[in-house]
Amino acid sequence: MMTKLCVFILSALVLSSGLATTAADHASGGPETVVLHNGPVTLYALLWRPQGRGRFPAIL
Repeated sequence: MMTKLCVFILSALVLSSGLATTAADHASGGPETVVLHNGPVTLYALLWRPQGRGRFPAIL
């Protein structure tokens, strides 16, 4: 059970960091809703993107 949880958390971090780097010209006015599914668990998050280009970390 703990291994599945660790894999899920790691996957969520990798996916969310990838989301932060896709569309560099996206307006940073408001948050973007992000939904991650893993079996019966669904996580909803709000993602604010800073202005500018670059690889910005995302924490879920």
